[in-house]
Amino acid sequence: MDVLAVRSWLASLQAQGVSASTRAKAYRLLSRILGAAVEAGYLLRNPCAVKGAGQERAPEMRFATVAQIAALADAIGPATGRWSWSPPTVGCAGAS
Repeated sequence: MDVLAVRSWLASLQAQGVSASTRAKAYRLLSRILGAAVEAGYLLRNPCAVKGAGQERAPEMRFATVAQIAALADAIGPATGRWSWSPPTVGCAGAS
């Protein structure tokens, strides 16, 4: 087994529609297994040397804008007494 075989395996997982996080977890598991084989003397080196293959990338977080929150509040309607919302004011609260 060599690095090209590991790359081919990763590509086949992707072609099968396996998610990126599942591929990363599978790669990390394979790397640990092959690392144990190296320690036991069955392999000279671990062929899991694909940079970034074991990293899970979280999608960029998106946040609602003040305008979107205001539109949502308007769509919900008037406050029921339990919740109320008003847009933030410019500057710091309590600043004179």
